[in-house]
Amino acid sequence: MNKRLGRQLWPSAGLFFVLLAAFAVTAILLEYYLLAVIEFAVIALVLVLYIVFRNRRRQELQRYIHKSLEGVTAADGAQPPFPMVTVRLEDNAIVYANDEFVHLTGFRDFMKDRIVGEVLPGFSTDWLNEGKTQYPYDVRLQRRRYRVYGTTIFANDPKATRLGVLYLTDLTELYQVRDEYIRSRPVVSIILIDNYEELTKNLTESAISSMNAKLGDAITAWTDGFGGLLRKLERNRYLFLFEKRDLEQAIADKFSLLESIHEITSPSGLPASISIGLGVDGATFDEGYSFAALSIELALSRGGDQAVIKD
Repeated sequence: MNKRLGRQLWPSAGLFFVLLAAFAVTAILLEYYLLAVIEFAVIALVLVLYIVFRNRRRQELQRYIHKSLEGVTAADGAQPPFPMVTVRLEDNAIVYANDEFVHLTGFRDFMKDRIVGEVLPGFSTDWLNEGKTQYPYDVRLQRRRYRVYGTTIFANDPKATRLGVLYLTDLTELYQVRDEYIRSRPVVSIILIDNYEELTKNLTESAISSMNAKLGDAITAWTDGFGGLLRKLERNRYLFLFEKRDLEQAIADKFSLLESIHEITSPSGLPASISIGLGVDGATFDEGYSFAALSIELALSRGGDQAVIKD
């Protein structure tokens, strides 16, 4: 079978057809019409023979690849359920592609060998030459992400042609699940009113209630933009849980609550100040809360009025 595989790796016939067509056109220009008709007939015959040979080459190469990759496909001779392509490693020319690969990339192997880097832009087979079995990067095609695996086989032709057999696995859904998991991870945060005692000093009970309402409304107005869960733990401490997908928004907004809370002042003119401690990527809620508590301690040690993230 290896000898037959070697014969399948002959160069394509594209140049041959171009030469025949050139001779036929030349015969027409020289008004040798009978010769031109004969040459066009030869072109048609050779084209039919080429198509037959190409299909036979494709079938034999497919059987050889299935046999060489025994266990990868469900049954000998059956099309693998994933896109597969075989390339000559010396020049990265595609010598075989199954229907799934053709459908995915639009590749056609008619008369001209294509370089795999033309079909998969930027793709390289250096990793196969290094003895690796997985391409170090994902391939993006038609808004989907594929991981490429490969192995090498040899043809028993005079050059012992080295082939790379590549197959693409669609990991789009897996990445979507992974990304959604990361985006939905809980962020545990503690919102602490730094100077609560100073704000409420010497105030009456009704004034303290009014101050608490203003502080609560400001904090709630900010947290409502994240769709999280806000709970008041103590008179000056709040627990806020939200998803990691919204953390970038808070960072980009520079935790606007830090500034907006300054609009609330005591009767003496003292502006309110808060610190926000955030625990990110904790393995459990308890660990996330511990991260947030450490963040608050660090914020207070720096004078408060800031947000600190620990992950």
